[in-house]
Amino acid sequence: MTTNFFSSLGALRGIVPFGMALAAFIGAHSSSAVAAPANDNCTGAVVIPGTVSPGSPFFGPVVSITSASNTGEASLTNSCQPVVSRGLWYRFTPMNSGFYTISTCAGATTVDDTVMAIYTSGGGCNGPFAQVACNDDLCGPSGLQAAITASLLADSTYYIVVWQYDTTPPVSGKTNIQVVVTWQTPPQNDTCAFPQPVMLNTLVVGSTILASNNYQLSGSGPFKGLRQTPAAGLGRDVVYWFEAPADDEYSFKAYNYSIAAGYNLMLYVGGYCQPGATPQVVTNCIAASNRNSAGSAEEIMCLGLTNGQQVYIYVDDTGVNVGSAFILEVTRCAR
Repeated sequence: MTTNFFSSLGALRGIVPFGMALAAFIGAHSSSAVAAPANDNCTGAVVIPGTVSPGSPFFGPVVSITSASNTGEASLTNSCQPVVSRGLWYRFTPMNSGFYTISTCAGATTVDDTVMAIYTSGGGCNGPFAQVACNDDLCGPSGLQAAITASLLADSTYYIVVWQYDTTPPVSGKTNIQVVVTWQTPPQNDTCAFPQPVMLNTLVVGSTILASNNYQLSGSGPFKGLRQTPAAGLGRDVVYWFEAPADDEYSFKAYNYSIAAGYNLMLYVGGYCQPGATPQVVTNCIAASNRNSAGSAEEIMCLGLTNGQQVYIYVDDTGVNVGSAFILEVTRCAR
């Protein structure tokens, strides 16, 4: 490398002063090293195939944000996190209407904290851009990466922009983003006959979108503690299964649920899977939580379980809506 460097300088010294030669050499070589990614702006947006189908997700190219800029983003606003930088653009025109999840949480993403928004535009890349959905923290190793599940219309073009949170330069080894697009189908854990297992201290990304209203509560008995608002749970619900690894107290928390109008997360734990036609009233409910009528989280704290005891966790809603993504976690109680 040293020989090539001085050979290049030697060739230039006979033509221009040494200082100018050095500047020219460094400029020529550094410009290629810091070239912005192709999808740094709208016109270079990565095209997501419209043929994304259930069971066949699209994995976008792995793109480094090291040299990405904010080109063409001055007119964009997002409702979830304004402190962003180094945006990457994607364009999606689905062939079929349906619910699609666009995520930075899977694949090869190494940026710890991402932000994402979906837009429509009346004038293509010239705008104006209208926000369809936005997300900041939903999933990933620390729950700080972005994903959006939204109802998208066939033959409509959507523009997706993914940023890193904050404006500081990315840390080495934490610069890659990969977008994964999935066409959603009803969740397999829509009923307690097929609950999804949850391990202790492990974040689980879930969704009630396309689920049914299979379970409800009756009465106020399970809603113990202050600021509780007993509710039946008339919304879409999904079910998880947990086995206590030891005699201890455990906390169950669901969060990053939608706070849009008409949404109100509720959470409850049952002792066994109750058979029968749905919607089924869960009469074996051990504990329930509906404290935050305007919040995105609910928690059942310090529920005592014995070694090997199995319980069912129900993520539900007090109202009728299209459902929401969320994160579920079971931890040992920390008072």
